[in-house]
Amino acid sequence: MATEAPLLHHTQCTAGENLSSTGSRNGFNGSGQFLVMAFTADRSVIRASGPTVQPAGILQNDPISGFVADIGFLGISKVIAGVVTSIVAGAGLIAEGSSGGRVVVMASAGTNIPVGYALETPAAINNVITAMILPYVLS
Repeated sequence: MATEAPLLHHTQCTAGENLSSTGSRNGFNGSGQFLVMAFTADRSVIRASGPTVQPAGILQNDPISGFVADIGFLGISKVIAGVVTSIVAGAGLIAEGSSGGRVVVMASAGTNIPVGYALETPAAINNVITAMILPYVLS
């Protein structure tokens, strides 16, 4: 069962898109919750568009556009699994390439920016799993 804690959060950003359950996203209950977020403008986040975009962290709530986005950026968090091939406990994770915000296994370093690593193995796509989230900046 996916868990979270301890996890550092910040609420300094707003949602740049509808991330609520009415937004038909890939997250928990059709929302943006537990998806990888990326900056789109000053203090504004949207779902990460791919693995080469700097992640802001993992969305912990489900705001509508313009409302506060609670971002978990360091610690244990729930995430949504994308393609589950090769995701096992300890595998490095990146944002998927389809702007969905789910996590997939990190195939190669290069220009891919890691989100963290998996603490458990998902059974299927869109499963909620536990991951260690680590801030990382590719220079």
